[in-house]
Amino acid sequence: MPSDRRGGRNIRGQVSSRGEKSGRGWGRSAWWMGRGRWRSQWQNRRPKYPVGLSDSFSGDDTEAAPFTTVKPCRIPAWSLYFPNEPFKESSTLLKKANALKDYLARGNPDWVPDGKTDSFPIQFPELKQVALGDNWPEPEVDFEVSPEVHLGCLGLGIHLLAEQKLGNEKRIVDHFRPRLINHSPVRPLKQLKSNLTGKLVTFQGTVVRIHASDLTATRMAFRCSACHAEMAVPVVDQKLAPPARCVSEGCKSRSFRVAHDSKLVQMEDSQFIQLQEMLTEEERDCGRTPNNLEIELTNDLVNTCVPGDIISVTGVLKAAAVDEDDESGGTAEGNRKKKQGCVFSYQIRAVGVKNFREEGADKLSAVPLTETDLAGIDVIRYEKEVFRLLVSSLCPVIFGNELVKAGLVLSLFGGVTKNVSAGSTVRGDIHTLIVGDPGLGKSQMLKATANISPRGVLVCGNTSTSAGLTLGMSNEGILEAGALVLADQGMCCIDEFDKMSSQHHLALLEAMEQQNISLAKAGVQCSIPARTTIAAAANPLGGHYDKSKTVSENLRLNPALLSRFDLIFILFDRGDEEQDAMLSKHVMEIQGRAGNSRINDSLFSNASTSSSSFLQRGTCAYRSAGENSSSLIERLRFEKGEEFDPVPHQLLRKYVTYGLRFTKPTLSYEACDVIQRFYMDLRKQRHIHDSTPITTRQLESLIRMTEARAKAELRSEATAQDAEDVVEIMKYCMSHVFTDDFRLIDFNRLQSSAGMPKKSGTKKFMAALQRICEVEGRNRFTVSEMKDLAGSLQIDQTNFVDFLDVLNIQGYLLKKGNRLYELQSVDA
Repeated sequence: MPSDRRGGRNIRGQVSSRGEKSGRGWGRSAWWMGRGRWRSQWQNRRPKYPVGLSDSFSGDDTEAAPFTTVKPCRIPAWSLYFPNEPFKESSTLLKKANALKDYLARGNPDWVPDGKTDSFPIQFPELKQVALGDNWPEPEVDFEVSPEVHLGCLGLGIHLLAEQKLGNEKRIVDHFRPRLINHSPVRPLKQLKSNLTGKLVTFQGTVVRIHASDLTATRMAFRCSACHAEMAVPVVDQKLAPPARCVSEGCKSRSFRVAHDSKLVQMEDSQFIQLQEMLTEEERDCGRTPNNLEIELTNDLVNTCVPGDIISVTGVLKAAAVDEDDESGGTAEGNRKKKQGCVFSYQIRAVGVKNFREEGADKLSAVPLTETDLAGIDVIRYEKEVFRLLVSSLCPVIFGNELVKAGLVLSLFGGVTKNVSAGSTVRGDIHTLIVGDPGLGKSQMLKATANISPRGVLVCGNTSTSAGLTLGMSNEGILEAGALVLADQGMCCIDEFDKMSSQHHLALLEAMEQQNISLAKAGVQCSIPARTTIAAAANPLGGHYDKSKTVSENLRLNPALLSRFDLIFILFDRGDEEQDAMLSKHVMEIQGRAGNSRINDSLFSNASTSSSSFLQRGTCAYRSAGENSSSLIERLRFEKGEEFDPVPHQLLRKYVTYGLRFTKPTLSYEACDVIQRFYMDLRKQRHIHDSTPITTRQLESLIRMTEARAKAELRSEATAQDAEDVVEIMKYCMSHVFTDDFRLIDFNRLQSSAGMPKKSGTKKFMAALQRICEVEGRNRFTVSEMKDLAGSLQIDQTNFVDFLDVLNIQGYLLKKGNRLYELQSVDA
């Protein structure tokens, strides 16, 4: 049949000039169509390729290049560490790997890899100092310039040593991964610049988000659609491109399918986390937003941290393309650039992670203490009155409130956490609540406390959510840390505590007592540690504290939540001429000095701490012979004309850090005796007034605060004086919390109708009459006096005379004359 060419192509059924049939339907894939009389002929010409690769592929120890068949080499492990580098005997990388292998064998001849752990830690400072010979003269420079390649040299060197000592038949791990430890310098995230891309860097911060772990392919297999041969293609930077054509002999197909079930596929565990930088005090004051950085963890580094952990990450900085479908929070121009692939974000592929939560480590160890800091700490430590100096330096711009500041200082140091049994601990955190009228400096004291705390977080209650305070989880299983988790082993200060909803308050119950946060959502159950001290400030309803109401009624808070606070301070804005004069003088000095740090007599105050007969008793009842007879409030005040130089907040933070890390005081026998006697007196008062809030929780609070009082002075033992100071602070709180407007004790005042049945009007009225009878020593009252009393108790005065007649008939009151009654019963 003659050849006929039209338009430069062969017509189907014609013979080409090379003597082969060509044209439409006669392509290289016509043999598998199975149609026509040429079926048997094309089956004979079909290439005989097995399913899989040729013998040049040796399983997991070798790897195919994207477009060519890999030839066997002398070192099969070469392709594991250098998939894109052809093997050469004269390769510089091979010389460096051998140099490292010789150094490891020479430095520790008895070292034998177990063959079960693929992670191999390497101290980077030692690597910089070792002498690897002429084959690797400057390892430090090489790692800074091209870290990924030289990390492969480390892995190959360890692999060769393992083969030499164990042999292939005993070696279980096929791929060793070096992990660099203690790499320096540690950079702040604000120094993240484009010139560091591709370099080895180390950053330190707090984990704020954790994604679920996934399986990621590092090598993918493609199966030819024509000959069914399999080809291995390495995945570079999470990008996968199929081969251009089949490299099998006689097959030039360009059609491939991904072979997920092939033995050539290599996978690794992968997890993404988000790291947030730790701001300094200067950066907090200027309002700078902390930077976040995405970290990729692989293999053994997966699941090594939880939200709230402080970690130091060493890895290779990369530029990752931003998802083009993400158009949230950007301008139209920015979204257009995303779709064009012109926008990138920083990302680190980690090669080493140091978690400060490890065994024997502490998150506070992430706060460095220099020799200058230690010298400043010694200066404070050997002051004559250390606790007075700390209290006055907490927030010197706020006038007075010495005992409130003392309570916040105790909260900063906290007690000693005790492990009573397996999995059960007694918290050492001291939670503090400050309630008072607006304008008394509550927010200022909270802000100062958060700045001094080594891990302080300040949030506002009216702008926070439950997930923002505790822990949140998205639909994709991403855990996001809230304020309490971020402040783990630190302090979380919550302003506008009364503006939070009841749902937010309930979210704090577990964190305040059990010291962790549990989450159960969408089939995921987890528990994250939240060993956080909470200091909160709240305004009463209506802007003014009503003494006739309980604390719970003034704030509309759950009594269960109130009971978890160790200290509750109530501040009143009382009119006092001497106090007002000194306060105005203090404010004028602060405003006029504009930067002068010396404070003269403005800290002198004369606040009243009146309370009931029980609470008015000084600590002398619990003081041992020979102890200082002056009260704590007297020792904290400054006399007129006495100068005071406050400790800077930077040094004060270092001092608190040192005390938290290295001081674990114990109670002396004298301190235990003071605490026990005060607690027994409280229990006696509880039985007298038939109330129930005084429990072992109050006893534990006394112990924690006594330990914190000793820790504030960096002492290893708490004395009786420490316990007496704590008793005085506790009495100051109770004098406002547990006393009514008649200054009489009522331990039920911490509770409200939400926690127990509310007293009827009759019982409230008779209880008030009984208290007046005990205080004034009289049992006869006029009708006008009792009517005024009922009005102060907010009892309905409609038909008040009938109300008195009922009490008279029931025997509670005895009518003694015209508009005069005598109290008969105390069991109302």
